[in-house]
Amino acid sequence: MFKVMIVDDEPIICNGLANFIDWNSIDCEILHEAENGIEATELIKEAKPDIIISDIKMPGMDGLELSKFVYENYPQIKVIILTGYADFSYAQIAIKYGVIDFVLKPAFTERIIEAVSKAKRILIEETEKENKLQLLENKVDNNLDEMKEKFIRDIISEVLIDPKQIKQRMEVLDIKIDRYFVLAFQVETFVNEQKKDQDNFMHSMKNFISLAFKNYRHHNTFMNKNLMCTVLTFDNSREADCIQAIIERCEEILDIVNNFMKFSISIGISNMYIGMDKITSAYCEACDALIGKFYNESNIFIFSNNRSNEFHSNINETNIYLNKIMAYIQSGQCDEAISVMKELMEKEKATKQTVDHVTAVGINICSSCSKLLSNFNLNISDIVKSGDAVYKEIMQCKSISQLEEILLDVISCTSNSISSSKRMNNYIVVKAMEYIKAHYTQNIKSNMIAEYVHVNSSYLSRLFKKETGETITEVINKLRVEKAKELFDNKSIKTYEVALQVGIDDSTYFSQVFKKYTGLSPTEYRYSN
Repeated sequence: MFKVMIVDDEPIICNGLANFIDWNSIDCEILHEAENGIEATELIKEAKPDIIISDIKMPGMDGLELSKFVYENYPQIKVIILTGYADFSYAQIAIKYGVIDFVLKPAFTERIIEAVSKAKRILIEETEKENKLQLLENKVDNNLDEMKEKFIRDIISEVLIDPKQIKQRMEVLDIKIDRYFVLAFQVETFVNEQKKDQDNFMHSMKNFISLAFKNYRHHNTFMNKNLMCTVLTFDNSREADCIQAIIERCEEILDIVNNFMKFSISIGISNMYIGMDKITSAYCEACDALIGKFYNESNIFIFSNNRSNEFHSNINETNIYLNKIMAYIQSGQCDEAISVMKELMEKEKATKQTVDHVTAVGINICSSCSKLLSNFNLNISDIVKSGDAVYKEIMQCKSISQLEEILLDVISCTSNSISSSKRMNNYIVVKAMEYIKAHYTQNIKSNMIAEYVHVNSSYLSRLFKKETGETITEVINKLRVEKAKELFDNKSIKTYEVALQVGIDDSTYFSQVFKKYTGLSPTEYRYSN
């Protein structure tokens, strides 16, 4: 397995590269992620990766300087450079330092795979004996995984039904399934997408699921091109505790998919079962739960044993109430949201809906609040009284009034937290802008601004982009360009002097930035004025 390090000062690029490429399928693993060249050099000394994928422009130490460091100290490491510019003016320098490939951002996933494959080929040639052994071990593991997947799929599809044969195969494959749930992950229809994109997404999904449930015994298998099934095993936990854990992990998966992928998924969850003879029934329940997608804009659905005609006839109306509650929370009208929730609970009581249905409504409200909070980097478990146990408490409610109390706390805390977060976010961005305007003539780094406004650097980058529509680097460069225009009114001042006065000590890089935002080089700008 080849070890890969990603070096980029944009967190979304790091996360995207780490999670949206099926690294295992190309015999690679992400070893570390670094924000700039300086941080990377420290990590390299400890971990010694095989391949480094580095952005060319970063604060502190850029990609070319990092390539030089690697070339002089760790020549066995292969470096791939990412660049946002179509021209490759730095190619000659990079080749001198042993860089094996350039990849142009954005839309570079396939090119990354090609570049990594090239790096692998070089590494294999250099260490043929060792890598052949590694490839052989991986092949054995992959074949075993495929056999396990096929076994699970054959049982669910009732291709394999003999209990004795099933037991023997489980022993041979070392599969242990005790108390379990079946989860169905359905991907929205792939419209105008190539089969390769679809396959890549499904394999990425498989990786996300395995990562989310890494602390639990589980088995994934593809049922069709848009549907993946997971058999998730628990030892001695109560069903309510298991549901709580499943929902939390599923919300993590949805958060990753919603933020980084162009497809969306829905998740159906069965009841808990014991015994492999029930696995087909559990799978059917998980798929049946997905029908809720037709009635509800949520993405997680728990199968209800007592689904009735009344349930189906009222679910649309229930969803209208849910949408109203969320709209009031978003607009800061907490009292109105609570009023609608109580009205909904009264209606559930009056129509004598099943306990399962009323509980599911409570979970939907809680899940929707969690989704709203995630937009502000908040977690529902951190703001409500019951913390991580909120879903478990909902499922264990003995009366509808008890459920109302929990939902009142969830709605109130969500509304207050969002309102407070909006105010804080505005304040943070304003203070960050003040710092930029006061220090643009210096070598500003994102961590310096983050320290000034007392937040994490990665969080500040995401918040800045969300609130302004631009990255911190873009705002700084635009300000520098505007100040440079003013300085160019003085015809005696030289370009490199202007660059230094606006905080850029590399006149070549300054010219590139200036042209990017004005369409003209500094010289052309002088003549045009």
